[in-house]
This record gives sequence, C-alpha cells and structure tokens, in this order.
Amino acid sequence: MVKLVDVETDEIVMEIFVGAGRKLETTAPLGRYKLRTASGNDWVSASQSFGPLTRYTEAIVPLEFRQSGNGYVGVTVDLDRRVDGNLKTDYITPSQF
Repeated sequence: MVKLVDVETDEIVMEIFVGAGRKLETTAPLGRYKLRTASGNDWVSASQSFGPLTRYTEAIVPLEFRQSGNGYVGVTVDLDRRVDGNLKTDYITPSQF
C-alpha cells in the first residue's frame, strides 16, 4: 500500500494498492509529498494492512511533482528493497501511516 501525504497539511492525497511484482503508472497532483508505504506478505484489510508483521516506512526526502516550462516533472519510484537503492526510508508506526 502506498500513500502520498501532503508535506504542508499532512492530508492524504493518494492511496494506491500495488501488488507484489506489479508495475503501476499514475499521475499525482502538483505538490510535495511524503511517500509512506505499508508492506507485507498477505493483505488483511484497510484497517489492519498486512497484519501484525506489516512494515511501515516513510521516504526521508519528500517527492515533488511540479510544472516546468510547458511540461511536468515527477518521479519514478521502484519499491523493491535494495541494499544499494537510492530511496532512503525510515520505519514509522502504524498510527503514523
């Protein structure tokens, strides 16, 4: 489960479920967002996520979607965990998710 949370207001602007090994392409409203994820093996429910072993994270650096000239600038995020990856995250609590 992926959430984009507005940096200024802490409001959730987007929630997307992405299945393991799946690719998803979407657009996001212009702005700066905290990227939060909940991950695990078996989805339980919206209130319980993946159950007691759910891993909750937040990207350390906010994502930015902005207009530039006649186009838009966004980001591509690969959620596969890698030792040498460049999306640095911190663990957060379920209530922070």
